[in-house]
Order: sequence, then C-alpha cells, then structure tokens
Amino acid sequence: MSIYKSYFKRNDTLIFNSYTNTGRNPVVELFFGRVDNLNSPKGYSRFIFDIDLEDLQSKLSDGSIATGCTPSMTHTLRMTNTSSFDEELLNATWSNGRRRATSFDLVLFRIPKVSGTTGDPQTWDEGVGQDYYNVNDVFEGNKGFSDRPASWYQRNTIKNWSVGGIYDNENGNTISGLNYSGLTIVDTQHFEFGNEDIEFDMTNEINVANPFMIVFQTAKL
Repeated sequence: MSIYKSYFKRNDTLIFNSYTNTGRNPVVELFFGRVDNLNSPKGYSRFIFDIDLEDLQSKLSDGSIATGCTPSMTHTLRMTNTSSFDEELLNATWSNGRRRATSFDLVLFRIPKVSGTTGDPQTWDEGVGQDYYNVNDVFEGNKGFSDRPASWYQRNTIKNWSVGGIYDNENGNTISGLNYSGLTIVDTQHFEFGNEDIEFDMTNEINVANPFMIVFQTAKL
C-alpha cells in the first residue's frame, strides 16, 4: 500500500455575522455557543477549504498511479487537533471565556450551488487575513487583520454568498438547496472529548469528481 498526500489550495474560517477574513491562517478555530454566564457574544464559525488535486490527477493520467487501483483508492481528510497534546486542556476555558466543547458532531458538507441543487458553484476567494478580529487589538496599520473576502457575508469583493454563512441552518430559506436539510453531507465525525484529531472519509466525494469546495460545521448533541 502506498500513500499520496494532497494539501489545501485555499481555506478560510467564516465567523458568524462578521466581515472578518482569516484566510491563510495556519490554525482553524471552530466554535459554537456563547461565553459562560453571558448572553453574548454568541455565535459559531465554519471552515471552508478547497483541496489541490491537480498533481494527483496528473499522476493518474500519466500512469504514475495505476488506474486499476482507482476503484479501491481511499481518501481521508486529516487535521491535527491543537488541543490533543495536553489533556489538561479538556474542559478548560479559552482566554476569551469560551469553554472547550465536548460531545459534539462535526459535519463535513459540500457548498451548495447558487440556485440550490442546480446552477453554478459558489466560487470564493481565500483572502489575505490571518488573525481573528478583536476590537481591542485593532489599530491603524495592523496587518494581522483583514476584512477582504471571503467572510460570513461575501465570497469575493463584488459577490455575496446566496445565504449568509453559505447556508441557512434554521431551514427558513425559500431557495431550494440552501437549507441545512438540503445539503450534501460528505461525512460526520463524533467528538467525545473534543481533543480528537479530524479524520473524514472523502473517498466517494473525490473519486466521483464532485466539487471540492467543502465546509466544516459544528453541531452540539
């Protein structure tokens, strides 16, 4: 058995009701809920990414990877949880007061198309931001913060997402395919402790050449 690795072409974390861009950030912060004992701030984030498969496709085309192995070829998305190295972080709180989540599902789904299940894909730009927005840390010339898309509302500087945050998690949208109930779920992973690494099975998604624009969303049980 051999292993071939592909990497993200671009990625971004969308923060609920925010124009903040975190493109090119080496760390992804997925969160949901609110700060303990406070009604606000509340919200959640979603992580979008596009996988660079050009080299893999090239090796399949020129025979470097035997096409006869394709039906049995598996694809697994792996990401390391930054809290997996220290068990003292379990049930602890972040510096902003948020408690680290436990017992939740992480859902991997495909970005819906503009007109629902048909039409053009919703393409997006990664942006040049890096740090998460903190009103107390913003000052003139701070290059760690950017509001250049993509963000919760925009997929590039002149186009918005069909629905803020890519889809309507309350199933109240009238456009077919843009509600949570209409999403194409690629895989779901359960996190018992919250410090597990991510391992999503993307075999079917990649082998059948579906669009490689994917979103993570947390959903507490």
